[in-house]
Amino acid sequence: MNPTVFRLALLASYMGLALFGIAYNKLIELSDHYDWAKGLVSFSVVIGNIATIATIAITFRDVTLPMWADMVILFGGFTCSGAPMIIGSRSRYAKDLAETERARKDHKALRWPNDMAALRNASAEEAVAGLRTINSLRNNPKDTKEKIERVRNSFFKIAALLMKAGAPIRIEEL
Repeated sequence: MNPTVFRLALLASYMGLALFGIAYNKLIELSDHYDWAKGLVSFSVVIGNIATIATIAITFRDVTLPMWADMVILFGGFTCSGAPMIIGSRSRYAKDLAETERARKDHKALRWPNDMAALRNASAEEAVAGLRTINSLRNNPKDTKEKIERVRNSFFKIAALLMKAGAPIRIEEL
């Protein structure tokens, strides 16, 4: 490969990897927002690594260079594809941190993704219903009463946590 073609191929592959990094970052951002890949961060890293290595390997498959030069080219590829991911990750972290701080200052509940707010509210209603049922059983014999009190305390803690998280319930009267 002549030097001009080599430089153009290098520039094109780096630009392609940068565009891939931007697009992949957007996909990861959507994935975080909709919880598509919860717990699968390692797979997204592997996919990004495969794309970077494959791009460099395919583009320069017929080029023979010293190992250090191959490593520099590969490092440049990882920089181009990884920089948008690093910037995006830091940006998402800063946004989440700011949202948490704003919610703390406003004493408002944090944003709950998807249908989680409805599930939170349903869980809170169930905890309150459980508390009401248990309250009616509190006049039973001593050994049963101790078990009921433990369950009641658990329900009360759950309801209190859900209320603190923004569930529209009141547990003061229970």
